Amino acid sequence: MKILVLAENLEVNRTSSGITSNKNILMYQRYFNHVDVITSTPLNQFKQIEGVNYTKFTNSSKMLLEKIPKIAALPAYLNGLNFTARRIIEDWTQVIKSKLDKKNYSLIVSLGSGLSFVPAYAMLNIDKTLYGNYIMFVHDPYPSHQYPPPYKKKSTYLYKVQAKLFGKALSKADIISFPSLRLQEWMAQFYNLPIQKQIIQPHLGLNINELWTILPNIKTKKLPVYPDGINIIHTGTLLGPRTPTFLIEALKLLFEKHPESRSIVKLHIVGKMTKEWSEENLVAENVHIHSHRYTYQESLEIQKNADVLLLLEAVSDVSPFMPGKLADYLVADKPILALTPKQSETTRILGENYPLLVENGDVGEIYKKLVIIYKSYQEGSINELIPNKKARTYVRPEEWINSLKKTLT
Repeated sequence: MKILVLAENLEVNRTSSGITSNKNILMYQRYFNHVDVITSTPLNQFKQIEGVNYTKFTNSSKMLLEKIPKIAALPAYLNGLNFTARRIIEDWTQVIKSKLDKKNYSLIVSLGSGLSFVPAYAMLNIDKTLYGNYIMFVHDPYPSHQYPPPYKKKSTYLYKVQAKLFGKALSKADIISFPSLRLQEWMAQFYNLPIQKQIIQPHLGLNINELWTILPNIKTKKLPVYPDGINIIHTGTLLGPRTPTFLIEALKLLFEKHPESRSIVKLHIVGKMTKEWSEENLVAENVHIHSHRYTYQESLEIQKNADVLLLLEAVSDVSPFMPGKLADYLVADKPILALTPKQSETTRILGENYPLLVENGDVGEIYKKLVIIYKSYQEGSINELIPNKKARTYVRPEEWINSLKKTLT
């Protein structure tokens, strides 16, 4: 069986989509005996998986009309795509057709990146008779007015046009894959799609030994050194809405009510920050900031050295996202302090009775979770706070591949 993967971004150390796409290709390689990948990522910007055949194409030159901003944007109001997007989609279309002219593929998979689903839009131009099945991976809500608060943008005519086009892209797919059951349910509000053509393939939790084939050979920087006690560590980019300020307030409360905990409990924010944050506005007792980008491999090493791993989600009533780091955290076999809405994929996976689950924004309840962590440390029972086996198994390759098998049989 042959599979063609359309991967928009394969940069492991720059984007979460790069990590996800590489992990998914690893799984497809396990299942199929022939894997071809088309990508717009330069081949020297990621580590190629042995046995996988990569095709890198270069986008064509800008058209004259693209260089005039107001004119370049006009076509988007007709079908959601400006001149630049149309050109890039046409480039993708041509390279896909050239592959299909040479080989018969049992399956095509499109993997977008961020707010871009360019490969899926290119598939709208591909004749169904040229391939077997087609899976479209939907990593996030789209367009932006279909996000939940606080990410949601105001509905506009342009977003409505983009939603119509996105609906066509979804309808083209034989199978729609979501990393989150909550995301599948969320998107059902906007698109009327047959449930039988939808599957859940969660973000994968793989250890370093399993990831060596996609981890670039980059010299490791000096990693943060953690003192004795309980080190609560957040890794990855700190996004604007995913605020740690309520946790910091709860930490202050812990130190007031349990002064002896000052020498024990430390919070570490490790990784790049978006423009909403700076080290200065997070200064507090026992809060340590390491605000520069670490490689993915370095983040995994940092997680191994943590006592408790911190997962931050926005203050909201609902979160349909499955954070990619949740899968990595589960494989690390550490307690997870999860600041997440009650209605979230994180809550669903960890289980609503998981003792370190709490809503972000509720200082009093977050304080109670810190007390649980502190007392568990004192009693030597911190490992009892590690998520259960069911949650850890959920993100492993066996479950992912079983979902794929059921889909293709």
